[in-house]
Amino acid sequence: MAALTRQMPGIRRLVAQVRLSHSGTIPSGGKQIPSPRGKTTDVESFLKHAGRGSEEFASKFQDWQQLFSVSSRDLKEFGIPTKTRKFILSRVEFYRQGIDPHPMAVKKPKKK
Repeated sequence: MAALTRQMPGIRRLVAQVRLSHSGTIPSGGKQIPSPRGKTTDVESFLKHAGRGSEEFASKFQDWQQLFSVSSRDLKEFGIPTKTRKFILSRVEFYRQGIDPHPMAVKKPKKK
């Protein structure tokens, strides 16, 4: 492959484009978007049940579909802090796997 790309410089760009075309262009990354269940009926209730103050960012999401198809980069553009982004994305993935959101306590670091 390396010899081929040296002989034909345009082939490198073509290979990169082929990789991009197969990289999952589905908005949600090919993951399913579950329907609301139980006490979580909308984005606000989902984030409220998740905890850690994530409900203050409920206004950033238009609907349930957007919450489950958003990426970390999108959340960054919404102005959501890094720790909260990671937390929201982890809660979304747990919900996809059938685990309902529940508040998690934040452990305080031990004093030295």
